[in-house]
Formats: sequence, structure tokens, C-alpha cells
Amino acid sequence: MNPLQTLTAAQIAGCATDAQKETVILWFQLVSQGFSGSIVERIKPIRYDVVLADGTTSTGLSVADASVRGKGATLVCDLTIEDDMLNGYKSLHGGAAAFLADVCTSFALSSLSGSNGNVSVNLNLDYHQPVPVGTTIEIISTTQAVGKRLLSTRCEFRHKEKRTLLISGSHTKMSPSKAVYDTTSKL
Repeated sequence: MNPLQTLTAAQIAGCATDAQKETVILWFQLVSQGFSGSIVERIKPIRYDVVLADGTTSTGLSVADASVRGKGATLVCDLTIEDDMLNGYKSLHGGAAAFLADVCTSFALSSLSGSNGNVSVNLNLDYHQPVPVGTTIEIISTTQAVGKRLLSTRCEFRHKEKRTLLISGSHTKMSPSKAVYDTTSKL
């Protein structure tokens, strides 16, 4: 059984509202049904913080109200590196790391952007150390800017116990125009 199916907002720490945490859970559940879904099922969101630009928490604000005021978010997830994520050297494959960065940074934005989906413009990763099989990592995804169309985040993969930086990166996304989703539109 997919552990994401039984995950509740109460199981995720942080100052985000339950509705914001539930939005993150819904995105995890949705994405776990697609490409590399079996890996997404193993990502455990452990903390989600949403904070306004003035430093106050988001409790009580609607997504529309908060997005106007420019809030930010941090999502922390745990994951143990397993065989299906490895390269030939028995450490985390660069493509798997890029996938994890894409997913986790996107989920950090999920309750902020007011959109049903954004598209990646740029994803950049720096690989500082190999991540061997069996390593439990924390993926810390933090929003940098949440604008009307352009969204930017950064992420760090840290060794859960040693706290060493393994991978760092940035991810820029944009909200596509309505015409992109309009199937009757002529390009």
C-alpha cells in the first residue's frame, strides 16, 4: 500500500495550515501515480513551514491573500537511498537527484502559487559528495521568490545524521499562460 494514501496533515510538523499541508499531500499522491511513482511513495514529508514576508505565520490567511503578500515556504522531506536510484558506482544517480529536486521544490511551492501546475524553466544542481545506497537524506526545499508568473526555489540534500551537504540546487518555474492548457487554442 502507498504510505502517502494514509498520510495526514497532523503527521507533518511545521507552521503551515492543515489546508496547506493537505495540498502538499495531494500533490505527492498525484505525482506518485506517474513517472518514478515508487520513488515518490518513499519520500516522507516531515515539516512544512509557510511564513509571510513580515515573519508571521500563514495561519488564517487564504492562498489568494497570502500570495499577494509574498509569502515563502520550506518543505523538509526524508528519503533513504535505495537500489533503484543508483548509478553504476552504487551512489545516487544524477538523474534521480534531479527528479527528487524537481518534485520536492515543486511541492514546496504547491500551496503558494495559486496555480494548478507550473512548468520548469531551469533546474540546476551541484553535486558535492556521493550519496551511497542506504543513506538517509533530508531534502530541504525553500522558496526564494513567488511572483505572479515566475517562481524560484533552492534545495539542499543533507545527510540525515551527519548534516553534511551532499547536493545543492536551484529550480525556477513559471505559470504558463491559459492558452497552454486551452485545447481549443490555435498555436
